[in-house]
Amino acid sequence: MSLFAQELKKIWRPGIFVALLVSGIAFWFLVGRGPGIAAFPNGSQATFHFELAQEWADRFGAAIDDDGLREIREDVHLAEEALESDLATLEGAAERGIRTRADFDAFSNEVLDRELEVQQAGGEPDDALKEDIALREQILALPSCERVYETDFFLQALEGEEGARGYLSHMWLQDIETYLNRLSTWLVVAPVFVMAPAAASDRLHHMRAAQWSSRVGRKVFGAQLATAMLSAALVLIASMLAWAIPFAGAGIDALLGCAISGPLSGYACGCDMTLGAYMAARIALMAGLGLTAGLLSFVLARMSSGYVGMLLRVVPVCAALGWLLGPTLFDHALCERAVPGSANPFSTGWLPVGGELAFIAAIAMAAIAACVFSYMREGRLDLR
Repeated sequence: MSLFAQELKKIWRPGIFVALLVSGIAFWFLVGRGPGIAAFPNGSQATFHFELAQEWADRFGAAIDDDGLREIREDVHLAEEALESDLATLEGAAERGIRTRADFDAFSNEVLDRELEVQQAGGEPDDALKEDIALREQILALPSCERVYETDFFLQALEGEEGARGYLSHMWLQDIETYLNRLSTWLVVAPVFVMAPAAASDRLHHMRAAQWSSRVGRKVFGAQLATAMLSAALVLIASMLAWAIPFAGAGIDALLGCAISGPLSGYACGCDMTLGAYMAARIALMAGLGLTAGLLSFVLARMSSGYVGMLLRVVPVCAALGWLLGPTLFDHALCERAVPGSANPFSTGWLPVGGELAFIAAIAMAAIAACVFSYMREGRLDLR
């Protein structure tokens, strides 16, 4: 059996495989599976925005041009006609003089003012006010009413833009962003989970001296590093595929070609980027940080004389890169951060566009330098 195959077999022991699988499932249920993903899109407004995006992707393509904007104006007009038709058949609406959208706007504002007066006076609404509040809620619950106001909301935002206009909404994009933030943590933990034990096992079992007594054994560092990196890459790919399963059938695939930048998306990218390209670039950056963390853990684990020492070195790496740096670094990656809709409340423009690349490159260079230093250091040691 070749040295590479032997080292690969040492990594993929049944106990490691089962522990990794159980840890991954537990992490997803405890951390990854939040309310935004368990019921995606989360909330009635987010659902409407998402379904509207699917409709517009089929009608207008990746973005909305001037012709598309004219069609949306007509959509608003048709939605107002549908609302008027519903109001004509809704009990109590005609009696209160509510026949059009303008009538409802005036009625709603009047009811809100009366509510505010009662609250300021510290009293309770009388029967007439309660009936008007109930009527207002009935009208707001009408599908035609929601379509009028939400479509007009998009129209007003899009009219302020020039050229091709993105129409994706942060109401559901923020759920994806939060999910990717949680995935970034696991993509740091998983490679460390694989690479650290593989690097520490020989020293823990006093195998170094026997290995370095032969010409083949002196190549063990490179073989262990290659197999550990390959194993980490396989774990990253499997993790990303597994985390993609909750989105299967959700309809996001129809929107991957849509422009991510837009007045309501919360993303302002320096280049024309689609939702699919953004997600691919973000995941690639996250995987890069994961491999870098795994390489650092490999070096630190080879320096450890026991499992306790290994954990004392490796756990801070996971905490610093996975829990603290990763979610903050990649939130709205490759885009302006001082914009509404960020899933991370600390993402307020502290990092310039593209700064993530410099961060990862710096950490990767430090990890590679540490790996080279470790290899040279071991070559000078009298291993016993």
